[in-house]
Amino acid sequence: MTAESTQEFLTIAGQQGLLPSETLYDLAAEAALKQMDAVSLVLQKGLMSPVQIEIVETLRQPSKSIPGYEIQSVLGHGGMGVVYRARQLNLNRVVALKTILVNQAANPTMLARFEQEAQTVAKLVHPHIVAAYDFGRHAGRLYFAMEYVEGEDADHYASRQHPLSERVVWGLIRQAATGLVHAAEMGIVHRDIKPANLLLVTPPQGYPLPAGMPMVKIADFGLALLATEADERTKLTAEQTTLGSPHYMAPEQLDSSKPVDLRADLYALGATAYHLLAGHPPFDKQNLPQIIAKKLSDERPELPAARNDVSAEGLALMNSLLARDLDQRLGSYGVLLSRIDALQVMIAADSATLAWRTATSHSMSTLSAVTDVRTQPARQPIRAGMKVGLGIVAALIVTVVVFALGLVPGGTSTSSLKSKASLTPTGWSASLFNGKSLLGWTIEDGQWIVVRDDEGSPVIAGTSGEMKRPLLKVVAGKPVPIEHYRVLVTFQLREASAVEMQFNLRQPDPQNPADSRHALRLTLDRVALGTRQEGSLPFKPLAPAKPFEIGADRLHELKLERQATEWRVFVDDVLAGTVPLAKEPRRPEFRLLADGGPAWFGDMVVEELAQ
Repeated sequence: MTAESTQEFLTIAGQQGLLPSETLYDLAAEAALKQMDAVSLVLQKGLMSPVQIEIVETLRQPSKSIPGYEIQSVLGHGGMGVVYRARQLNLNRVVALKTILVNQAANPTMLARFEQEAQTVAKLVHPHIVAAYDFGRHAGRLYFAMEYVEGEDADHYASRQHPLSERVVWGLIRQAATGLVHAAEMGIVHRDIKPANLLLVTPPQGYPLPAGMPMVKIADFGLALLATEADERTKLTAEQTTLGSPHYMAPEQLDSSKPVDLRADLYALGATAYHLLAGHPPFDKQNLPQIIAKKLSDERPELPAARNDVSAEGLALMNSLLARDLDQRLGSYGVLLSRIDALQVMIAADSATLAWRTATSHSMSTLSAVTDVRTQPARQPIRAGMKVGLGIVAALIVTVVVFALGLVPGGTSTSSLKSKASLTPTGWSASLFNGKSLLGWTIEDGQWIVVRDDEGSPVIAGTSGEMKRPLLKVVAGKPVPIEHYRVLVTFQLREASAVEMQFNLRQPDPQNPADSRHALRLTLDRVALGTRQEGSLPFKPLAPAKPFEIGADRLHELKLERQATEWRVFVDDVLAGTVPLAKEPRRPEFRLLADGGPAWFGDMVVEELAQ
């Protein structure tokens, strides 16, 4: 890379906010002094991730990256790839161009899922679904051109316009439902309906929508599965690990043994209606195990008292969509549309509303025949009418997931684990992150800062390094190590290639300076329990990594327990492995590691355990 290329690279990185502007001059001087190219230098310093470098290199050659397209700007990026705003040259139109990064192209699971998304969306042609235009491969990179939608998603719209009127909320839900009808007719279930995936635009001239009603475009069919290809889809979803956003997911999506059909999307429409009315997701500020428990117990989220203006019939419709029992949940788009139209707030005599209903509906008889799953043969027998206690159901689901994923690598089996007595919380607990600073933490290497996540909540962003936290409590004015404890940490992988929770650290020993420890390592689609000698040395798995759909932007919970005779580590309440307690003393601390880019760590709590 020439000095001119280095300067160009650093300038673009600064313009994109990927490097602080005040460091650009120093980096250029250091690159010249060491005769290094800019890419090697920023990687060596841990200043940029491979994803960010890919973005800069693409923007350096906007007309050469993808044949037939000119890259204009970055719309977003995550663990799998980047979405660009681009111009399709032969038709001179703006598109959203989604790409799989070159450095991810060796992952067959990602490639298969990306191709499936393209093929799925290409089948859908509907005014309320983002259209697919083109798909291809070039120079080891996959690309997928989609309709460019210039607007805002329903999540941001609801925050900006809160409180939304009940009429607008059900109008948005109605539009989304008509798009999902089209998908259901082709055997496609979206699986990730939520406000962030409903893009709102100004209706084109002449399109029949009531005054003041935004037009809905359903985005991100990346989790859509062809209902007729259950065997193939299992191969693409990491052995039935769950996909989706937990606040909006149907209870059956949390159980890999249950079939998922269009009723999952109907549940998500109910959860989305709740969000739009309440201004926040159902079961907001709850961690993943709490959300699962509430859904399995058929607890319905209650609207805030301030929304006492919502009609009783509207509440009844929302709750019928949010039923846990599939036989009690509203199971037909035809019925949903007719019930929305029958709501008092939706009854209006203006011609625009009548035209809208006509334009966006099939006949009720056709809709019921096509989309009511109760009229079709069940793909698998569904056991109805069984009332099972929450604890039993939760335990069954955890057991199903454990055996389906084959976790507990090289450690205690789930059956023997049940026979072991577990320590329980004493009632003492403490937060490990105050939301403002890294007080109490020590940075070992890398960059660790407090930032705001997509919802405005404080998180710790860690990049290419590790930090540690002692586990102490104050007794008689002195810090004392906690002997047995449970640590809970939520995280999102974001742009990192992997994160680790490290534990069982050896006390410093001049005779044996090796810094041995155990670690639970999580990548986009794998979980492994292993060891490290030092943070800079390679991770050594104790057994082959197991499939587990982590994803880049999904929220997960890590749990570490130091029990009476062993360590236990969990991911989303699924046991990932056990390690016997060592006889020699261990440091009362744990560490977090982020590899290859920024990962986010949010809620962190320690609880004391005892018999």
